[in-house]
Amino acid sequence: MKSGIKVVRGGCPCESTVNKENASPNKVAISPHDFAPLFGNEMGEVFLLVTSPKVRESLNVENIDADAAFEFIEYSWAGPESRTGLIEKFRELQQANKHGTVIWITDHEFEHYDPELIEGLKLGAISYFSGSFSTRSLTRCLEIIKSTDYNHELELEEALLDHLDGAQRIIFKSGKYNTNAIFEHQEAEHWFSLHGPIGYGQQSVLPTGELSALTDESGGYSFYSRFNINGELVLKGLPVVHRGNKDITSEDTEKTFSIMSRMYDYPVVAKVKDGLIEDIYSPTPGENPFLNAMKKLFEDDERYRKIHEIGLGTNVLCSPFVLDNFFPNERYPGVHFGLGLGGYTSYHHDLVCSDTDILFEMEDGETVNLHRKLGLVS
Repeated sequence: MKSGIKVVRGGCPCESTVNKENASPNKVAISPHDFAPLFGNEMGEVFLLVTSPKVRESLNVENIDADAAFEFIEYSWAGPESRTGLIEKFRELQQANKHGTVIWITDHEFEHYDPELIEGLKLGAISYFSGSFSTRSLTRCLEIIKSTDYNHELELEEALLDHLDGAQRIIFKSGKYNTNAIFEHQEAEHWFSLHGPIGYGQQSVLPTGELSALTDESGGYSFYSRFNINGELVLKGLPVVHRGNKDITSEDTEKTFSIMSRMYDYPVVAKVKDGLIEDIYSPTPGENPFLNAMKKLFEDDERYRKIHEIGLGTNVLCSPFVLDNFFPNERYPGVHFGLGLGGYTSYHHDLVCSDTDILFEMEDGETVNLHRKLGLVS
């Protein structure tokens, strides 16, 4: 299985050098040095900051020294039409044989690049294509990025991979609601890991801290490719709602999140057969707004019944939840189930479930709560 997992790797943590005393009160202070741990403390000859105008006016960029070991460059991103110019900037650096690091912070969708386009570059992205941009949100996201122990993430990744290889299956269990579902994970083919520092030629949406399986290769989607997962899943926690395309407005996304976020207070049990949600019910008496939301979701598009992604979050700094449509909630230490996929459905819903234990059934018969064993949950 290890050969099928794509790993994002890089260096080690260090102290932030942001000069907070000079920060404007209504702006977010950032420094290229803040991202040194993310990039393995190897920044290259160039630091490239890519921002949209809305984000840039909210930033206070500090500690840009004339004698710094790297050149500081900025690029303004106004949407997809800016892609060509940014690729040209990448090529200029490559032709000059300059290695570098790139931080992308925009209120536009992050657009992934073919590996050859970012050869010699390390790229980390903070995107607000789904959740709305705010200085408060960015501040919290940067706190997580700067405080993450990336060496420890590599150790977590190794332990996760070892247990995945040695486990016969994964059980998602809720003692509170007396449910369980069995995931025959050894049959899953498309595994992706986002742990550790970013290396040259690699890119990641931040923060890091997730191991996930998809039913299809990255970016692909078929309603008929399914996980071998059966049983009952408790959907309770908080969603991350991603816009499926540029025609979906931020207002529509915020409204959809407001509806789907009822899962924070109201659990729903999903009966799953061969990776498809066949039925749902409320395990508690009385009105259940989240049950109504899920029924409406399936009425609008049957494809949401398919579990497209099973993600295991591992970043303890993403707990507790930020009660908003906040991307780092996806890295919450637990499991999330992804329904739909951008480019195919109107939204991709990552349902982050906080009332579910993740148990690894090992070949010797032992059952391991890996998140607890690794110290990710109490």
